Amino acid sequence: MKVVFLAQIKVNTGCEEIALPLSQPIHAAELWRLLETKFPGIQRYQSSTRLAVNFEFVNSDALLADEDEVALIPPVSGG
Repeated sequence: MKVVFLAQIKVNTGCEEIALPLSQPIHAAELWRLLETKFPGIQRYQSSTRLAVNFEFVNSDALLADEDEVALIPPVSGG
């Protein structure tokens, strides 16, 4: 699975994206647990971050597969 980090999550992780190989599908909550092991502290963004899988927003119970692209989209402001 390709995981893309945006805005402050990208700053926190120090990278734009990572490859996260999966042997079986996982739920979005499990993705956060896996990311927490690689990037301690990322969990603090979970409650305010939307997940987009293959360019479509999904709920926290979405099933994620190895061939998916998942973007972590925190709230942003502009002007």
